Amino acid sequence: MIERQKKFTKADICRQYRDKYGDLPTNQLARIIYEENKEAFKDKEDARSAVRYIEGKVGSKNRKSVSYTKYFKEEARPHNP
Repeated sequence: MIERQKKFTKADICRQYRDKYGDLPTNQLARIIYEENKEAFKDKEDARSAVRYIEGKVGSKNRKSVSYTKYFKEEARPHNP
């Protein structure tokens, strides 16, 4: 579990995990995030939505509202072989 010193938003939690796990596919990352942070997310889909939000993959309207664009990906992440 990621250590929390202050109250983090869902996006903050997802950013920490994206840094830790790199190019792990979104669904796998969401599963890990949810399992380790059940108090912050209501289900795995909620975690996946937060990961997609930080990646700018929830539509162009929402993409404009995200100010921290380090995690934006234009191309798809790798899929399972």
